[in-house]
Amino acid sequence: MNDFAVQLTDEQLADATIVVVDDEELITNTLSNLLFVELEVDAIVFNDARVALDYVAANDVDLIVSDFLMPGMDGMELLAKARKLRPH
Repeated sequence: MNDFAVQLTDEQLADATIVVVDDEELITNTLSNLLFVELEVDAIVFNDARVALDYVAANDVDLIVSDFLMPGMDGMELLAKARKLRPH
């Protein structure tokens, strides 16, 4: 089993751009609130994967948290396309 852990300073975390994508607004709101309460991070939320991909195309993003099953574009397709746009 491989463990993957990244240690970030508070400053690095505060500067991180985290995108949360889910077709259910309740889920994006809940995750966004959790990230803010626990880590003091303002996540950018989207309820449409295609709109999220447009955002990724125009902006540097450090982390994408995505639902798997969504209408129009599923989470795997979103992440694959995002990786092609921003391989770093």
